[in-house]
Amino acid sequence: MTANEMAIHTTPGCTQNGSSPQLGTFGSDTDCSMASGCTVMETSPNSYLESFATAGGGVWATQFEADGIKWVYRTTRLQLILT
Repeated sequence: MTANEMAIHTTPGCTQNGSSPQLGTFGSDTDCSMASGCTVMETSPNSYLESFATAGGGVWATQFEADGIKWVYRTTRLQLILT
């Protein structure tokens, strides 16, 4: 694994549509109640392990809304959301 991977695990009825705009890539399962959950792989090479630390670290946040769930990593984007 060279980048971070995020997963949401839910009760039946929650799915990932596979077409929402995002910077990562969708995993193979779209039914979030499956054992692996709905996964998204971060494509940034500095989102995991030593390269994450070398890039200055960061903050992961999850935003839950009625129309969906968003993961945010980029420090500058997160700063805009939180202020």
